[in-house]
Amino acid sequence: MLVGLVWGLARMVKAYTLPASPLDLLLWTNPIIAVVPRVMVGLVAGLIFHAFLKRKQEKRGMVVAAVLGSLTNTVLVLGFIALFYGNEYATALNVDPSNLLKVLAGIVATNGLGEAVAAGLIAPFIAKALMKVRRK
Repeated sequence: MLVGLVWGLARMVKAYTLPASPLDLLLWTNPIIAVVPRVMVGLVAGLIFHAFLKRKQEKRGMVVAAVLGSLTNTVLVLGFIALFYGNEYATALNVDPSNLLKVLAGIVATNGLGEAVAAGLIAPFIAKALMKVRRK
């Protein structure tokens, strides 16, 4: 969760100091959008991993935690964007505001699921290496 906090705060600083677009200033300066989802990644992934660890399913726990942690970030970021800046974001995407949730669902279904699969494939290798170092 600490890493998520730092990651989110760094994203806010970048939005203020090096905005890539006007949307950066609109979206990423809001701590609920920039910080909360990233902190929740650690909480969700940690709770899921420990639940699997109790069942002695460490590797499966790593995969499931990575997948659900990734989806947590995607769903919360896009959900908060829709909640706080739905009309502005729809305008920026050139989408009718009444269709924004469908567009966001499409983003989750394409980018979000792809990121989640990548996390599920990559994270266990990183986690195992870190756990070996930690146990020494």
